[in-house]
Amino acid sequence: MNEQAESNAWVANQLRELAARLQLEDGLFRPRAYRRAADTVEQLHQPIAELYETGGMSRFEELPGIGSHIARTIVELFESGSISQLERLRQKTPVDVAELLAVDGIGPKTLKILWEQLHIKTLKDLDAALCSEQLQKISGFGPKREERLRRALRIYQRGATRVPIEDAVTIAAQLRNKLVRHPAVRSASAFA
Repeated sequence: MNEQAESNAWVANQLRELAARLQLEDGLFRPRAYRRAADTVEQLHQPIAELYETGGMSRFEELPGIGSHIARTIVELFESGSISQLERLRQKTPVDVAELLAVDGIGPKTLKILWEQLHIKTLKDLDAALCSEQLQKISGFGPKREERLRRALRIYQRGATRVPIEDAVTIAAQLRNKLVRHPAVRSASAFA
């Protein structure tokens, strides 16, 4: 990963974790705003650190989905290396947000339910709850959903990570192009 992507990904990940932790605290609109800002940062074609160096907070406010409050949050991240609000939320709710959200099928709403109803804080807690079928006690979590989460957890534990849709489309198109060149292949489609 190049330096630009690392910088942008790091800032985006901090904003996403803040959004998830705010949602655990019953926030409605701010989590969405932080997720939207994280998407904006991640999709920048230049390093966000470069924007900071050339104009600070005002440059951040020019970006779509980033207002003055979130711009101040990003400035704080650059100046101190952390976000004080995020640090307070980490202490208040000791949930391993990044790891749990990395499991396919667990988004901020599901994470909130798992934390509130079963006090799941780690992947180990999730695994134990899945093994003992505790998730089925929660409304909306039947055997099928529990099995999907069990499979997703196993995949995550083996090291497979989510692939962004843009990357998946590119990979599928490249594979299709290679397949159609083979003499035994009459036709191939990347998307059924």
